[in-house]
Amino acid sequence: MSPSVDPEIARWQSEKREIGMITFAPTHEAAEHFPYYPLPESTVFLGIMEVDGLCLANDGSLCVYDNEVENRVVCRAAKDQSSFVAAMKKLDQYFEMCATDDAYCDDMDAAAIVLDECSRLAGGDEFVSFFTSLLGV
Repeated sequence: MSPSVDPEIARWQSEKREIGMITFAPTHEAAEHFPYYPLPESTVFLGIMEVDGLCLANDGSLCVYDNEVENRVVCRAAKDQSSFVAAMKKLDQYFEMCATDDAYCDDMDAAAIVLDECSRLAGGDEFVSFFTSLLGV
């Protein structure tokens, strides 16, 4: 049995919300957004990170599946949904500030601070690569 989707993530899916390179999409649209191969049955499709599939795993963690190699996890995104939501809200605040302040957007120290904070919120160091790819640092 697949885990149920957190209400906040479900709302983002219904709105097709974009946060950085992630576009949330309804679970039933997985084949439309990720046509490369079927995602593992034990996962719940949440959206796309560029062209790779963001999924909720059966153990409650979130990961990104490669679009080129079946069943290959590119990176892990968060230890659980509540941690993911907290980290994505922080990331969204960062992107909103970047949109209104070019100096802040160019500040690599600010990006590094957000990277550390998002990784911590997501559950620790094993999630750094996910946020590094989203922040470009």
